[in-house]
Amino acid sequence: MKRSTRGCGCAIAVLIILLGASANVGWKWVLPWWRSRPPKPAGELQVHVLDVGPIEGDSILIISPAGKAALIDTGDTGKGKVVLEALKRYKVERLDYFIATEPHSDHIGGADEVLNGVKVGTVIDNGIDLSTPAPEAAANPKGKGAKANRLFRQIPGGGETKRGAT
Repeated sequence: MKRSTRGCGCAIAVLIILLGASANVGWKWVLPWWRSRPPKPAGELQVHVLDVGPIEGDSILIISPAGKAALIDTGDTGKGKVVLEALKRYKVERLDYFIATEPHSDHIGGADEVLNGVKVGTVIDNGIDLSTPAPEAAANPKGKGAKANRLFRQIPGGGETKRGAT
């Protein structure tokens, strides 16, 4: 018995056309999508809780796998040097974000030293207007609580200040 080969040329032509159309779709839409996907992180997320106060000082350093760094608070007054040493130890040359959670000295006491010692991209605070005296400063005629209010300022030579809604 002889096998029929009639119509085989048409089937091969249709197959070639379908493969060509699939390759064109892949080249035009699938390949750009595949290339635009972010790379997988090369490392781990690092979270370092820094010892910056005798009792209640707070400071947390977060370093992403992509190398971006964020610092939350700086601890008590005079503890900026401890934070700067930690930044050096973890090889952080630039802070992408500095987040000030509240204008108390146990949170932003060391901010002046840190902001003068390292480049900061964006400063984020909680939106409290620091140009007016704090309630504890108004209650204390010697101005003991007013020191924390003078720590924040616009970063000269770059960076921006973002205020959150409270």
